[in-house]
This record gives sequence, structure tokens and C-alpha cells, in this order.
Amino acid sequence: MSLGRVLPCVRRIGSGAVAKRLGFLVETLGIDAEASVIASMRRLVSEGISPLEPAANRRGSYHTRWNLLVNVPERTLEQWRGGL
Repeated sequence: MSLGRVLPCVRRIGSGAVAKRLGFLVETLGIDAEASVIASMRRLVSEGISPLEPAANRRGSYHTRWNLLVNVPERTLEQWRGGL
């Protein structure tokens, strides 16, 4: 499924946090996406900082482009990248 097809679902959900997480993961994991899809997700980003993993502790680094607290270890992100 292309990300262009996922975007309407993100809009229907109406959660800026979902747009933040998805956009961050697309860019960080190197998932192929059209620039227009990324731009559309950026417009859905809400104010305030959301955690990448809501169930994890609130420690990590802040990613200002996506207003996201990256509270997942880098090695976990690398494992996710390897699973693609």
C-alpha cells in the first residue's frame, strides 16, 4: 500500500500524533514516499510534543521537525529499518 493511500486514513483519524509518528518513521526508516505526501503529513502535525511510543517512558530526544519525543532506542529504530 502506498503512503498516498494511507494519508486519507490519517486525516479521518484526526490525530496530529499519528501524523507525527508516521512522518517521522517514513523519514527515519527511509521509506519511499512522495514529497507531496510528506508535506501533507507535515500540515497535519499538531502543536505540542507527542511520544513516539506512548507506552514507553518519557525519556529521549526531541525531534522538532515532527514535534516528537523519540523515546525508543536508536537500535530499535535500526531493527525496524532492517525489517522493511
